[in-house]
Amino acid sequence: MHIKKVVPGVVVALSLAASPCIAGGDDYQDTRESQAFYATLGGGLGFPQDIQYSLSPQETEVNSGFSLETGFGYRLSPDVRVELTYGLNKIDVETTTGMFEDADAKSVIFSGYYDLNNSSSWTPYIGLGLGRSTVDSDASVDDTDTSMTYQGKAGLTFEASEKVDVFGEVGFQAIEDTNINNTDVSAIQIWKGQVGVRFFF
Repeated sequence: MHIKKVVPGVVVALSLAASPCIAGGDDYQDTRESQAFYATLGGGLGFPQDIQYSLSPQETEVNSGFSLETGFGYRLSPDVRVELTYGLNKIDVETTTGMFEDADAKSVIFSGYYDLNNSSSWTPYIGLGLGRSTVDSDASVDDTDTSMTYQGKAGLTFEASEKVDVFGEVGFQAIEDTNINNTDVSAIQIWKGQVGVRFFF
C-alpha cells in the first residue's frame, strides 16, 4: 500500500513543524505540574500493511479502517507522562483467501511519553509503548489469537483550556506473529492517524 511510503514523511514533518508560536508556556507548565491524572480518548484511521500467511508466498492486501484508543494517564513531571490504554483497530482483508476477511485487533498497551515543552501552548511529543494484542477474526475455526504488540508515536498537543488538551498524532503499531484458522499469520503492522482529547482531573 502507498501509505507505507507517505506516513514516515508525515512523522518527520509533524516533529519539525511544532515550533513555538503562541505565548503562555510558563502558565502551561505550572498548570500541568498541578494536574497529574488524566483520561484520554482518541480516534481516527488505521492503515494496516499487507499481511502474509504461511500457506501462501504472496502478501494479502488490507484496507484502511477506523482506529480507537482510550485510557488513563499520569504525569510524572512536566516533561514525562505514562498511559495505560485500550485500543481497537479494524482489519479488513480485501482479497478472499479462505483464512479470514475481517478482524478486530484489541490491544492493551502501557506507554511512556516525552513532551517537548517550549514557550507556547503547542507541545510536540514522542512516545513508545508495549503490551498485548488479541486478534479476533471471522475465521470459521481457531478465530482468535493473542500476541505481543509495540507502538511508537509522534504528536502535537494544544492546551485548549486549563483542564483540556486537544492532540493530533501519527503512530505505528506492530502485532507479532499470530495463528488464525490453524495458519500462521505474519506480523500485522498498522500506521495510524488520530485526533483526540485529554481531560485532567
